[in-house]
Formats: sequence, structure tokens, C-alpha cells
Amino acid sequence: MKTKKQFWTYIAVTFGVAWILQIVASLLALNGATIYFNPIIALSMFVPLIGAIISKSEVKKIGWKPKFKGHVRYYIFSWFAPAAFGTLGAILFFAIFPQCLGTLEEGLNTVGGEGFVDVLASQGISPMLFFVIEILSALIYAPIVNAIFACGEEAGWRGAMYPYLKDRFGKVKGRILGGTIWGMWHWPVMILVGYEYGTKYLGAPIAGPFAFLIFTITLGILCDWVYEKSESIWTTSLLHGAINGFGGLPMLFIPASYAEYSILGPSFIGVIAIIPTLVIALIILLKEK
Repeated sequence: MKTKKQFWTYIAVTFGVAWILQIVASLLALNGATIYFNPIIALSMFVPLIGAIISKSEVKKIGWKPKFKGHVRYYIFSWFAPAAFGTLGAILFFAIFPQCLGTLEEGLNTVGGEGFVDVLASQGISPMLFFVIEILSALIYAPIVNAIFACGEEAGWRGAMYPYLKDRFGKVKGRILGGTIWGMWHWPVMILVGYEYGTKYLGAPIAGPFAFLIFTITLGILCDWVYEKSESIWTTSLLHGAINGFGGLPMLFIPASYAEYSILGPSFIGVIAIIPTLVIALIILLKEK
């Protein structure tokens, strides 16, 4: 997009359609129809791309063709860096709040529901085996599958909106503003059903949506950086997908009493757990500035 009219058309479509979908998904979930929640939220991830098309942005030029020559290191970074940063963030969180570190069995019963470990045992799956499977999924399977859905967002955010904001406000301010807009786009589902942090965290339900902006600004900087360097929408989609895939792993070690600390960690979206990734993002900003 190149004009203010295109930008505001994009914002109106992207927020209007996505917020309606998020509200519908939330109301269905609140009324017991939880089976529809994830499909509707997954569908909403393609709305930014739809917004870019309707606003007549140059969608064909956002780098649909992967460019591997000279760019392989950015694909490797996008694929595996989230696991490294996420692990450091979880370690930092548990070091500050050791009372939040439970056993794997406690964590599985917390995340999967009371008795989940027994269900696994009945299927011949030990807690450690389940954890290993989840690690392999987060490192191999999830980044690729999640990238397909994340591409709908990345095409709109990094492909269409961020270039406009950076041209108008400069790279630093443009990325910060872009991350803020991206975070606000998630607000309805966060406020209505506690998406991301739950409903019992410190400062709920107001603090979560604002804390989430730290995450989206940070991730937005990294996503835009790999997008610029690789000139392909698939690297940033892979990075986005890898973060979505790894984010839940540290949650497998939380006890039932953990809920109030979710705004702080141990997943990426926590204010404490995001610090290692935030440091990298700040280094990128300062270096490029």
C-alpha cells in the first residue's frame, strides 16, 4: 500500500472482519460450542491478506516465491531461533519464580485437564514420551504447518502494512506502531474468553491485552527483519509459525496454582519470558538505525 486511503481501508477490513469472527468464536465458546472456536480463529488469520487485497495493495509483489540462494541462514533462523529464545525465556521466568516450576506430571494435568496423565498411561504413553513428541512436533512439524496459516497474517502485516508505516514514520517507529496495531487486532478474543493468558492472571482482564503488545512489537521486529533480509513472505511466516508451535512447551511444567502468573511467563507471551527475544529485537533496531 502506498496511500493513506489504502492504509485505512486495510485497517477497516482487517479489524472489522477479524473482530466479528473473534466475537462470534468467543460467544460460541462461552455458550459451550467450543468445537467451532479454533476453526474460526484459524480462519481469521487470513483476514489481513484479504484486507491487503481489498485495499488494492501490491499483493503480488510481497515475495511469494521462496528465495533460498544467499538466504538459507534466514530460513534456519526462522525455523529454530524461536526454540532457543523461548527456552531462554522460560529458564529466566522459572529462575525468578521457582514456585511456578512443577513436575511434568503436574504440568500435563494442568494443561490437559485433571487425569490427563492417566489417560496417556492407558494408551501406553509416559509423560516423558509425550514431552519428547511435543518437542519434535514443535521443531519439525509445527513450524511448517503453522506457517501456512501464519502466511495469511504475514502477507497483510509484513507484506502490506509494515512497508507503508516504515515509509511514513521511519523504520523504528513504523515497526513499533505496526506491532501495536497487530497486538490490538487480537484484543476481542483476549478480553472475552481469556485467549493467550487465561482469565485468572494478575490484572485480568485489562493487563493482558496491553502486555501482549510487548510480544507483538518484539515479534513484529523479528518478522519484519527476516522478511526484509530474505525478500520472501515465507521466512517471516515460518518464524511466526515456529513461535506459535513452541510457545506452549514451557507450559508443560506449570502446577495448577500457576494461573495468576501467566502474564509473566513461561511462554513467549509472558512479560518476563519475552525478555531474551526483546533483547535481540532491540539489537536489530539499534543496529539498523
